[in-house]
Amino acid sequence: MPNRLKEPHSKFYKRQTKHGERWQGIVMYYDTETGKRRQTAQTFATKSEAEKWARRVEMEFRDNPKRKPPTDQTVKEFLSDWLETMNPPRTRPTTWRGYQQKLQYVIKALGDRPLRAITTQDIQQLYGRLGSQLGAQSIVHVHRVFRQALQAAEDWDLLPKNPARKVTSPKVPRPDLRVPTAEEAQRFMLAAESHRLRALWIWLALNGTRMGEALGTRWDDVDWERRTVRIQQNLTGVGRQRQLGPVKSRDGFRIIELSNDMMAALKEHQATQEQERLVAESAWQETGLIFVTRKGAWLDPRNVHRDFKRMLAQAELPSKIRPHDMRHFMATYWLSSGVPLKVVAARLGHSDEGFTIRVYGHVQTGQQRTAVDAMDAQLLKKSINNPSTLTGTTEPDRDTS
Repeated sequence: MPNRLKEPHSKFYKRQTKHGERWQGIVMYYDTETGKRRQTAQTFATKSEAEKWARRVEMEFRDNPKRKPPTDQTVKEFLSDWLETMNPPRTRPTTWRGYQQKLQYVIKALGDRPLRAITTQDIQQLYGRLGSQLGAQSIVHVHRVFRQALQAAEDWDLLPKNPARKVTSPKVPRPDLRVPTAEEAQRFMLAAESHRLRALWIWLALNGTRMGEALGTRWDDVDWERRTVRIQQNLTGVGRQRQLGPVKSRDGFRIIELSNDMMAALKEHQATQEQERLVAESAWQETGLIFVTRKGAWLDPRNVHRDFKRMLAQAELPSKIRPHDMRHFMATYWLSSGVPLKVVAARLGHSDEGFTIRVYGHVQTGQQRTAVDAMDAQLLKKSINNPSTLTGTTEPDRDTS
């Protein structure tokens, strides 16, 4: 049986350099692959800084014997360590998988390079090469994750500075929203009158929630007396990757009010679900969710999307309309009807009203047009009958002296 590796240990001492008196921290550790003793060191201006660094790095080697110091660690090894720190529950499972997928492009190109040798130019050139494989938006996503990881390397004293900080990522123009018109929404609802998920289509159009929020809402979240529902759970992923979890942000936790038609649709849907429960008998899966399969299981968003497309075809509507566009329809309709921006942002679960303005700025433009026309009617038409009101002047008093 091989001898157990010795524990890492640290020390610090004063040394004379060409810049004057300095303090050096040293951590001795043992390579788990070779069993050989190695060391990593760093110089500081004060004794307390050297001691603090040495103690911290020693504990990091004790917690993770396979850890590599910045002089040895490759980009691939560091990103693997960073992803471990970002594991659920710190991040959502779908978010973590997204990080993992995006960083594969970095690992493939730069994975064998020493972390300390990566430069801003290396990263900029990588994004240039990725242009032949990915769209601008995808490269922006890669950049955001890689920059976040390298910022952690700087925070952990593995790098003196984050080389991705000054990298220029591609500019992605915001796509134009395809918001269904009121006439299109009515045609869709008529086509969906007899559909099993009619209540879901009404939900998306009237409540403005995200699809995952709708599919994650439980019957217990509905307050029948107050006509409200708590939005606090989200269904993410597709197929076997589906998972229930909290909504996207703190502001995503919200209570929204329901219309009379929405309440009627929910009661009808609840009655239908009770019939399906009786038919399914022992095959029924009790999830407590409002929108489920005929046997009570979680709905797969892919199947919901396919049903939505079938409804579009029946209504002879453009196939490019998405379920998420019903959320845009609600927000646009409310804003164009004069509902305050703050109320709309709260219903949508936006943490920043500025984001709501950026997404639905076209509605604000329409309201400006209405406002200036109203000013014309109220001000200028009156001014024609009384020209003096244009400048706010009156006829001067005559000098009677």
